[in-house]
Amino acid sequence: MSKNNTENKSVNKTVLLPEQRGIIDKAVVMFSANKKVFAVLVIAVLAAAIGFAAYSHNQQKAYQDQWAGLFKAELNFVSDQNSLAPLENFVEANPATDAAIYARLTLGNAYYQTQDYVKAQEYFKQVASGKNKELAALAEVSSVATDVAQKDYAGAIKAADAFIAKNPTHFAMGEVLQYKALAQELSGDAKSAKESYTKISMQYPQTYYSAFADMRLKELNK
Repeated sequence: MSKNNTENKSVNKTVLLPEQRGIIDKAVVMFSANKKVFAVLVIAVLAAAIGFAAYSHNQQKAYQDQWAGLFKAELNFVSDQNSLAPLENFVEANPATDAAIYARLTLGNAYYQTQDYVKAQEYFKQVASGKNKELAALAEVSSVATDVAQKDYAGAIKAADAFIAKNPTHFAMGEVLQYKALAQELSGDAKSAKESYTKISMQYPQTYYSAFADMRLKELNK
């Protein structure tokens, strides 16, 4: 995709229902309180991955160059939040590299933030079907979230159940269960939603997930 096409592309925004917007807004507010912590963790993980890759493959200049290219594209993206061209150009130039998998995941998250859920899902699906199993699992989680944002509640529940069956001990399980509960609630299945929220509250006490679950249970039990 060319830079001009990227910068001039109109954003495909999904209009949320009032009740959906209210619930999701509360989730976003609670998550945003810890966004700096998550941002630091993401940067640390990326830096560690790049450092480890360079150390482990110090005899392979081409391999080092791809990670250097990704890091440069990331810096360009951070310096110009309105343009995804640097990352998209990197993926197009290095489609089969390991570094491109990280770039695709970053692009998926960036498009999700602009509410271009179709494009976000495209990148998440690419990563989910890729060879990096750890990043594939993260992309699957983001894909579930995107289904909820697009109001594909049946798809979100199905994807969440598939993730749970495949990754029963994954560290993002609380997040996946929350998306599943949200999908159940927003689809009108209050009974199943309450069961899911109760499960979250019991399994993840004193966490963001349990706090959100308790808040929704209070509303649903009125």
